[in-house]
Amino acid sequence: MYEWLQSAGPFVWPIVLASVVGVGVFLERLSVLVRLGRKDDEVLAHVLQLCRDGKSDEARHTSQAQRSPVGVVLATTLAALDLPPAERDPMIRAAGNRELRSLERGLRVIAVIARLAPLMGLLGTVVGLVDAFRAVAASEGPADPTLLAGGIWQALLTTVAGLLVAIPAVVSHEWLLSRSDAMAGRMQTAVAELLAVAVRHAKRNDHRDPHDRV
Repeated sequence: MYEWLQSAGPFVWPIVLASVVGVGVFLERLSVLVRLGRKDDEVLAHVLQLCRDGKSDEARHTSQAQRSPVGVVLATTLAALDLPPAERDPMIRAAGNRELRSLERGLRVIAVIARLAPLMGLLGTVVGLVDAFRAVAASEGPADPTLLAGGIWQALLTTVAGLLVAIPAVVSHEWLLSRSDAMAGRMQTAVAELLAVAVRHAKRNDHRDPHDRV
């Protein structure tokens, strides 16, 4: 492998570096999304049950204690329940957008790698072809086809390297983006379920007998 990289010329090393960075970002984002996905389901179920039991303060503290997107939007929703929708909804959207930006941190790096890797490979190929043809032109006597073929072969290696990095980068970027979109949908669902539970609980209290109210 090292000999192959040496044969590809100097332009292959930035591509290798980009691949290392891309793999690191992907693994870090993957671990975060997997961990948050498991935690959010448990948090949502627990908070909804607390709200059904009328323990809104405990539900708020539970949501705030969870460092997860769903926990944040649940805590924001619980804190804004007494506000009119015109004030409450922007607060919830702002909290959700902040969490989404945090989830998508690093995705731009992978997207840039996916775009730049093939371009760097193409640049290396063009430079390699220029060197190959220049070597043939500088040689004395009839042109040696093997010399030209060897130069072209080495030059094309950078294009291969760029594509080998760009294709997985595109796939990983789209997969992580889909997971982020799924998390956004989960946050919206959590808010909708929490508001529905809060409305039902409020109606139940309104229909209670006045003598039973505290």
